[in-house]
Amino acid sequence: MASPFYLFRKYQRAFIAIAAVIAMFIFVVADPLMSWLQSSGGGPQRSGNTIVATWDGGEINLMELERLTQRRYKISEFLRNLIGRAARTIEQEGGTALPPNLPDFILPNTNPQMVQQGCVTTRVFSQLAMESGISVSDAFVNHYLKEWGLGQAGDTEIANLLSQIRLSDKALFAGLRELLLTHFYTSGYSLATAGVTPEQRWQDWKKINERIIVEAAELPVDSFLAEVPDPSDADLTKLYDQHKDRVGEFYDLVDGVPLRSPDPGFRIPRQVKIQYLTANVEDWSQKLLETVTDEEIADYYERNKRTQFVKSSASTSAAEPAQSTSIEGLFDDEPAASDKDAESAEDTQTESPEDMAEPSETPADGEAGGTEATSETSTDLAPTEEPAADEAKIDSTDEGPLPDSPASEDTGASNRPSPFRLVAIQNEATSTSDDEAGDDKAGGAEGEAGSEEATAEADEQADSADDAEEEVEFEPLENVADQIRRSLAVDKAVVELQEICDRTMAALEEEYTPYGYSVVEARSSGSEAPTPPAKLADYKALATETGLISEETVLLSQQQLADTQVGRTVDSKSRTKLVHQAMFGDIQLYEPFRAVDLAGNTYIVCKTEDVPSRVPDFEDVRDDVAAAWKKAEAAKLALAKAQALSKAATDSGDRITIVAGAENFDVVTTDAFSWLSFGATQADMRRGPRLAQAPPLESVDEDFMTKAFDLKPDEKIAVMNHDQTYAYVIQLSRREQTKDELKQRFLSDSVNGWFGGQVMTTARFQNAQRQLYSNLTEAIDLNLDGLEKILADSQQ
Repeated sequence: MASPFYLFRKYQRAFIAIAAVIAMFIFVVADPLMSWLQSSGGGPQRSGNTIVATWDGGEINLMELERLTQRRYKISEFLRNLIGRAARTIEQEGGTALPPNLPDFILPNTNPQMVQQGCVTTRVFSQLAMESGISVSDAFVNHYLKEWGLGQAGDTEIANLLSQIRLSDKALFAGLRELLLTHFYTSGYSLATAGVTPEQRWQDWKKINERIIVEAAELPVDSFLAEVPDPSDADLTKLYDQHKDRVGEFYDLVDGVPLRSPDPGFRIPRQVKIQYLTANVEDWSQKLLETVTDEEIADYYERNKRTQFVKSSASTSAAEPAQSTSIEGLFDDEPAASDKDAESAEDTQTESPEDMAEPSETPADGEAGGTEATSETSTDLAPTEEPAADEAKIDSTDEGPLPDSPASEDTGASNRPSPFRLVAIQNEATSTSDDEAGDDKAGGAEGEAGSEEATAEADEQADSADDAEEEVEFEPLENVADQIRRSLAVDKAVVELQEICDRTMAALEEEYTPYGYSVVEARSSGSEAPTPPAKLADYKALATETGLISEETVLLSQQQLADTQVGRTVDSKSRTKLVHQAMFGDIQLYEPFRAVDLAGNTYIVCKTEDVPSRVPDFEDVRDDVAAAWKKAEAAKLALAKAQALSKAATDSGDRITIVAGAENFDVVTTDAFSWLSFGATQADMRRGPRLAQAPPLESVDEDFMTKAFDLKPDEKIAVMNHDQTYAYVIQLSRREQTKDELKQRFLSDSVNGWFGGQVMTTARFQNAQRQLYSNLTEAIDLNLDGLEKILADSQQ
């Protein structure tokens, strides 16, 4: 009788290959897909037949999407290995590996959701390409592989690479064929969006450089709430059904700026409760002031008096020039300020487009995040990935952990010696000069006694330097003792708190490691999670033991946590992840997390409760629904009143100050503002143009800018702000420059090379790509509701 392992031995290679594929699937793809299938809070189970996308003539279910996603990851890995090996071979032979002029299908570091959406759009557009008569033969795929391998990879090497990642040649050719079909199909449309006309350049330039000032009557929506009647049950039920699945505190990204959405949301967002220990340097240093001794203060004073405690008057007198020189003469060699500015502008203009902007790569799959040469036509028309909720929120905040340095700091300083010299150096130079003059007059007779004269001269110079140093006046020790005491106390506080936080963090991690393992085991067995150790569950005892401050929050949404001081701190190691991101990310319950703020204070944070998002019953949020309904109706009344005021001012010829003031509405004059802005730093400029603001007006959007910059003299217009909290009646106060002056500046910038030209062109191309994608998907009625619903459930 055959051994029971006969079949395994016979087909062991096939079994090993299958096992490898399964393992790769688990590590690469299964995790994001499992988050679809079942949310952490016990979300709904979904079968592989669940439809995730539909369009005219086709659909994709979850099982098929899993297969396409797995294939997409493998093709990306194969192409990365192929070109990597080829480049190394060329370099080892002494050559230079140049990137091929081909569409790049290697996935950038993007999130799985974008890859999955890209798989859907690739399937859709490849079918449209075949229907329109485009074809990609096996020979063409082979040509692509040869070129991508830089002519270094033969059939054997390609086969070896495929076997290493367990990808069949059939799957490789099928996947590449779809990617290339999508590339060719979308390229035909994309070429039409690549050009920019002179009129478009003029409009782009104006949005950055034209600035206006407007007068605005402010009509708060809240002031009209009293005029709104009570809603009926039917009104409330209708509004609840429309927005019950939508989380409130939502922000719309308008031209790169997050603005609070006017639409309500009644879904209760995911919430967490955190506890944390705070090591506050300022508070701790106050405790240590008395530990700073007089000897330490005196020692610090002696070591640092020449750099920190020189009297300002003495410093001024010591900075006299060695010779009588006019102020103008000192800087004859310096370029004029305007010349410096021109040089700086020229440097900026000569930067490459890649330095000034980071165009979003649009590969065939719709993955966002990469970049490619502008000469390459985009192969993916899927919208670029929007910032994460915590980033687009007012996270708005966009507070990065470390702020960008001002652009002015990049210019550096002149290396030319200063025209000013210290007194000690002046005396030395004068003494030396006088001696040399004496030597000249004596005709060099005394020069033969060289060694004696040199010794005497050196002694004289040393005495002169000592005299000069004695002339420098220092702040008396008693005047700066308190300042030194505080500085030394801060130094001691930093050292002590570092040691305390290190010990505390080590103790918490020692407790969490076995607890974390037990939680994983409990989940695997389906049993209840164990009770956390007392040290992890409650930081109050640790606060008493260490002297740190213990605090805890109530349940907070991500936006609410981002608005707290601890929520805006950043992890102490990489300085990249904010606490409000980590607590809603992969940090587990009771897992310690160390963070710091910009003042150098340390926080040890852990999450003690995590409540998933849920849709409340209507009766539980009835009051919120009623408030939202009344606000929407009040906004209509405010806009109607603003329109009436604008008409009255227009008919009477009065300024809105008079008409609106007569009805006790405030009228403000804005600061000068442009339509778009690049920001103040180089990092801001690389991100591209963003919607500007018109302070003190709030939440102005594209509609406001369009109407404001089209205003004619004495014209009055009513407009709502984005979040529907104000209706404005606006009137042009003045334009900073006339149209003719703007045209002259535009022509001058066009000739000299305007630094924002490439950035604006890239932004226009990306906007056109997004619009093209929208038009194409709308034409075929592409519906991704199933995919979006699964993603939403996995994130709640």
